[in-house]
Amino acid sequence: MHAHPRPLLIGHRGAPRVRPENTLGALAAAADLGLTWVEIDVRLTRDGGLVLVHDDTLERTTSGSGRVRDLDLARVVALSADRREGGRFPEEHVPTLDACLGLVRARGLHIDVEIKTDDEDARESAEAVVACITRHFAAPDGAVPWVSSDCAAALARVRELAPSLPRALVVERADVSAARTCAALGCAALVCDQALLDASVVDAWRAASPDVPLWVYTVNDGATALRLADLGCAAFFTDDAPALRAALAGRSAPPPG
Repeated sequence: MHAHPRPLLIGHRGAPRVRPENTLGALAAAADLGLTWVEIDVRLTRDGGLVLVHDDTLERTTSGSGRVRDLDLARVVALSADRREGGRFPEEHVPTLDACLGLVRARGLHIDVEIKTDDEDARESAEAVVACITRHFAAPDGAVPWVSSDCAAALARVRELAPSLPRALVVERADVSAARTCAALGCAALVCDQALLDASVVDAWRAASPDVPLWVYTVNDGATALRLADLGCAAFFTDDAPALRAALAGRSAPPPG
């Protein structure tokens, strides 16, 4: 049952139980917790800027309202990002991807940049993300960012522009369709919902895509972490890294990423 090494822990939107999700404070908090990997979500603004917002709209996490895509960058970054926290962190504003990558490099973090887009904006989103990554990692002295998305068109454009950037497809379920899409896009990992994984699904995935590891979201309790580790899942996106680190303490560490 314990043949697999300890999965990699990835801070889901930073460390959202310490600071508001997808903020610079959340990324810094993840580093302070000892995480070496973080994940963030990016969206295009009306004028082509890139901001860290998970949802299509602003109401859940920020002081604003409406679609991110309908507002200019200057207006979005002026918004506080702590609505879920009841205004307890007024200093946390919606950050740009530029600011995020600057912090990531300064703190020595690895990052998965998840592109949030639909097919209509996929090409522009991918081009903006690749351009931003290239500005910060033109001469990388460490691991370059991963780029993930549930939009195949966005990942295809990333591959065209920067084939050396590792890519991951985001899906709910690891199935034959996902395997085909991963293969077509040259993805190095599949990101899937932990709630839809059991031994039979994992075995079928390994048969279809033996060289593509499963990264799973969102794992926040020890029992689930141990079950998924026993199945051989390679990485966990988590809001509660200390709980998972404690649960998995007896396992060997993953190789450096």
